[in-house]
Amino acid sequence: MLVAYSGNRSSVCRARNLGSPRRLRSRPLRMEPLALLCGRHHRLAGTDPIPVASLENETLLLFPRELAPCYYDRVITACEQSGFQPRIRAFTDPPPQAMVARLRTTREVGLPPASFAYHSAAADPGVVARKIVQPEITAQWFILWPARAQSEAIVRFLESARRCSDENGWLSLPVPDG
Repeated sequence: MLVAYSGNRSSVCRARNLGSPRRLRSRPLRMEPLALLCGRHHRLAGTDPIPVASLENETLLLFPRELAPCYYDRVITACEQSGFQPRIRAFTDPPPQAMVARLRTTREVGLPPASFAYHSAAADPGVVARKIVQPEITAQWFILWPARAQSEAIVRFLESARRCSDENGWLSLPVPDG
């Protein structure tokens, strides 16, 4: 079993009940900033970039902390560093496209990885993606696999993932253009 996740091994193990972090191996795949995703009529839709402090009076639509503890905690920490406690609405129905559809019609904002935010905004004229700054919030994506599983297929997959990451500069924080 290979799994891609955001965060550190011990957090994902607790969140997903995958067992002890010592039983897993991991390899970084990608680092990228988060971006703001909101409806095109939202008050922040015309601002770019958006300082985290501008989110003080917003409701942030995020996955429940149990699904991505490190990701969630990075958002909370950035808000606290900007001087406020964020108002969070846990999005309990995780399909990402359902979140995008919800953002079209609510005053909430999402903070997905930039690649997802800009792709969603390009595909859906009802939402816009904006760069988040001061501070920038990043997501780290890793590949996980059981430490006992040593196969040629895993070796080839990891080599392919490393090549793809290197070719695309995924570990050097690329920032997609809006």
